[in-house]
Amino acid sequence: MVQKISQLVTLCVTVMVLVILFLFLLDQPDYNSYAQKEEVQNSVKLIQSTVDEKLKAADKKKDSKQLEEQVSNLKKENQTLSADVKELRKELDELKKKLNKKPTTTKPAPANKPEVLKTETVKVKVNLLNFRKEPTVKAHIYKTIKKNTKLEVMNQTVYEKDGHKWVYVKLPTGEVGYVAREYVR
Repeated sequence: MVQKISQLVTLCVTVMVLVILFLFLLDQPDYNSYAQKEEVQNSVKLIQSTVDEKLKAADKKKDSKQLEEQVSNLKKENQTLSADVKELRKELDELKKKLNKKPTTTKPAPANKPEVLKTETVKVKVNLLNFRKEPTVKAHIYKTIKKNTKLEVMNQTVYEKDGHKWVYVKLPTGEVGYVAREYVR
């Protein structure tokens, strides 16, 4: 900024000197000669072209500085966007891992001394009994079975989990799953 002000002051001083010189020459009595007149005009044109070149150079420096600022701002913005992209890629990778995880199916582990049912069919002894695909209270309830419905025992081993004993049964509709042992007889 200081350099630009210095250039403008220099330019103004040069123009003032030329104007004074031009006025001085106009007051001279022998100015009317054609050669002197042409020489003064050429000097004025030369000075004017020099001034124009200096102004253009100053404009180029100004434009260059603006471009440098824009490039700097774009670099900062690029760094921010790069960080955002990295973060989004991490999130995407985590989501892909979650999607690619195969669901774990828990096979019921027999109790230390598994209870064995003596009959091959049992009846529901409560008003409504939850029917599940896995032997745990955390499993989704697929159906509720009404009292006195007959169920076919598919595996006579009783599994213990979540404070219940579970029996693998077949519904009259043909679906298979688990019910809590204490609610059938």
